[in-house]
Amino acid sequence: MRIIKIFLIVFFAICFISGCKQKEQPNNQHEHIECSECGKCTDPECDGVESDKCLGHTPKHEHIECPECDKCTDPECDDENNKCLGHIQDTHNCLDYKSDWIEVGNITCGQTGKKQIICTECGEVLEEETLTKTHNYISEVISEKTCTTSGVIKYTCSICQNTYRETDDALGHIESDIKIHVEATPSSLGTKRIECEECGHVFKEFGYVNNAYHANGKLSVKGADLVNQNGEKYQLYGLSTHGLQWFSKVVNFDTICEIQENFGNNIIRFALYTDEDGYCDGSASKKQQMLNTIEKGIDIATQLGLYVIVDWHMVGAENPDDKNPLTYLEESKEFFSYMSEKYKDQDNILYEIMNEPNGSTTWADCKKYANEVIPLIRKNTDAVILVGNPKWTADLNSVMKDPLVGYENIMYTYHFYAADHSNTSQVVTAYDNGFPVFISEFGFMLSSGDGSISETNGNKWKKVLDARNISYVAWNISNSKGSASIFKYNTSNLSDVSDSNLKEWGVYLKNWYRAKSLNQGETNQDENLIPTVELMMEVPEWSSSYECFIVSSNHSDSRLDYTWESTNEGVLTVSEYSTITIKGNGTCSIICKNKTTGAIGILDVEVSNNKIVNFTSRYVE
Repeated sequence: MRIIKIFLIVFFAICFISGCKQKEQPNNQHEHIECSECGKCTDPECDGVESDKCLGHTPKHEHIECPECDKCTDPECDDENNKCLGHIQDTHNCLDYKSDWIEVGNITCGQTGKKQIICTECGEVLEEETLTKTHNYISEVISEKTCTTSGVIKYTCSICQNTYRETDDALGHIESDIKIHVEATPSSLGTKRIECEECGHVFKEFGYVNNAYHANGKLSVKGADLVNQNGEKYQLYGLSTHGLQWFSKVVNFDTICEIQENFGNNIIRFALYTDEDGYCDGSASKKQQMLNTIEKGIDIATQLGLYVIVDWHMVGAENPDDKNPLTYLEESKEFFSYMSEKYKDQDNILYEIMNEPNGSTTWADCKKYANEVIPLIRKNTDAVILVGNPKWTADLNSVMKDPLVGYENIMYTYHFYAADHSNTSQVVTAYDNGFPVFISEFGFMLSSGDGSISETNGNKWKKVLDARNISYVAWNISNSKGSASIFKYNTSNLSDVSDSNLKEWGVYLKNWYRAKSLNQGETNQDENLIPTVELMMEVPEWSSSYECFIVSSNHSDSRLDYTWESTNEGVLTVSEYSTITIKGNGTCSIICKNKTTGAIGILDVEVSNNKIVNFTSRYVE
C-alpha cells in the first residue's frame, strides 16, 4: 500500500510538470475570453496578435437623462454635446398660463375620454374632466318644402361624417288679408281674393261693387257735407245690425262679405244696445262678450273696405231711464275713450254717441251729454262723430236753434220710417242752412219696424237725400220677426242673400243699393234737365217763412247754386237762400235758375190770408 501511494504522488507530479511545459510552448493556444466592450480577448496569458488582444478600456459613466432636456446629468459624462449643463429654476405661476380644454387622445363620436386644462409653460395638468363626444350635425336642404309638399334635409356629422335624412313637413297655406284682384269700376264688378301668402292659392274669391274705405280714405265734414280724403263730396249708404246681444251671429265674415258683395253698401252700423240685457244691463262677462263682438265686426268690415258706425244704441224700450243719454254717461265715457284709443289710427270709424233720446229728454240734456263725451273722443281722434237729438232722433229743429259749438267733424243724425214719416222738411231745412245731417237709421215701413213698405214716401225721401249728398243707413241685418229685418224669420243661413232667403225689405235694399253703387260716379242725364222745385209747407216753429228746395238729383245739391226770383213781389219775395216772405194775397211765380247750366224751374204759388194755399211745379222748355 505504501508503494502505491508513492506511485500516485510521483505520477501527479510528472503530469503537472508536463502541463506547465506545454503552456510555455509558443504554438500552444490560450483560452479566449471575449471582452464585452470590444469583443477581443481579455486573457492575460493571451500571446496572440496584438490587434486581437483587449488592452483594457476607460471606464464609462452612467447615462442619467434630464427630465427637462433629455441630456445626461452624470457628472462623469465627458460628452459635451449631450451633457446637461443644468437649468435655471422656473418660478412661473401655472394659473397664468391656463389653456383651453384640450382633448386627450383621439376621441370620436360616441366615445368617452378625457379633456384637460394644462399649463402652457410646464405642461402641468390643472383640471381634468370626463369627455363624451357627441355628433355635430350640419344640415343641408336637399329639396325645399312648399305649402303642400314636404322637403328633405340631410344632416352630416362634421366629426365622424355620419349622415341621416329627415322629412321637413309642408308649410301649410297662410291666409292673406283680403286683396283686390280686379278693380271695380262705376259700372262693373271688381273681384277680391283671400290668397295664400306663400303660393298664391285662392281660398275665396268674391265680387265687389264698392271699394269705399280703400278708395276714399279718411272722411271729414265740410260745411253741410261729408267729404272724402280729397275733399270731394262722398255719400255713405248701408245697413245696421239689430241689437248685438240678440243677433251676434250676423257678425261673421261670410255674412258681412256676402252683403257687401251683393248689396254694394259702403258702410255698416253695429248697434250696441245699452239696455235690454245690453252693454250696461248685463254682467261683466256679458259686457266683455259684446265688446268682443263689436271689435270682431270692425275687423271684418275693415278687411272688406267698409266704413263702420260704432253705435251707442240707447232706446228706452224697457227702461224709461234709458231714454236719456245721461243715464249711462259714465259707462259711455269709458266705452268711447276705450274705442277711440283702440282705433285711433284707423280712419274708417264713425262714432254715434247716442241713438234715439226720447221721452222727456231735451236737447239741453243731449248737449250736456255730448259735451262730456266728444272731448274724450277728440283726445284720440278727429273722426266723424254723429250726434242724436230728442223725439227719437227726429228733432233737428232744436239742433238748429242751439247747435254744438267748438267742434269739427260733427254731424247731426235723423231717423225716419217712411210709412209714418213723409215730411222731409226738417232734413231739407237743416242741410240747406248748413247743418250736416246723417240718416243713421231708417226704414220704409212703420216706425215699429213692421208693416208694409211705403215706396211712395220712400221714393220721396230717396230724392231728397240723394240730391243733397246725405248719407243713410237702413235698419236692419237680422232674422227678427218685423218687416224691417232683411232675412226671413228664423232662417238658419245668415250668409245666404239670395232673394229666396230675404224678406221684401232685403230684396228692395239689395236692388236699390246695388244699382246705386254700380252707377256711382256716372252721370247719364242731360245737364240741362229742368230742376224740380218743391215748397216746404210745414213752417218751422222758429220761423214765419216758407222755403223752396230742390228735389231733382240731376242738379247741384245746394240752393245757393241757383238764383231765385219772384214774378210779383207784391205777393211775395224770395231771398238768395230760397226763403219766401209773403207780402200780400194773390198769385205769382218763383223762378229758379241753375247758375251753371241755366236750366230753369218754376213754382206757381197762390197766397190767401197771408198763407200759401196752393203751388205747382213746372218748367220752361
